[in-house]
Amino acid sequence: MSRGPLVDGIPLLAPGERRVLTWGQYGGLLAAIGDGYITVTAVYNHEGRPMRTFSRLEVRSFEGTDASEAHAFRATHELVKIAENVQKISIAAQSVAADLTAASGVMQKCLA
Repeated sequence: MSRGPLVDGIPLLAPGERRVLTWGQYGGLLAAIGDGYITVTAVYNHEGRPMRTFSRLEVRSFEGTDASEAHAFRATHELVKIAENVQKISIAAQSVAADLTAASGVMQKCLA
């Protein structure tokens, strides 16, 4: 790895902001990193105090897993499911409204 945010750094990451990196295929990453790890150092200020945290990125624990589905794809899939359910709820609400209208008509005839 010779370029990119893990090598060159990220000059600014606002509070709550995040970066998602798609690294590549497991075999290539394992060949490049092996059983070791990459240490990521985050330097920032918290309430005016300089802070420094360290994280480790490693590859071996992903062996046998599938992390290939992108977050955007999953989010889109979930939104489609939500839209389908909203449509079903809308149809059911229309049916209930029609039943209530019919029942109201029957009640009015009975009271007349």
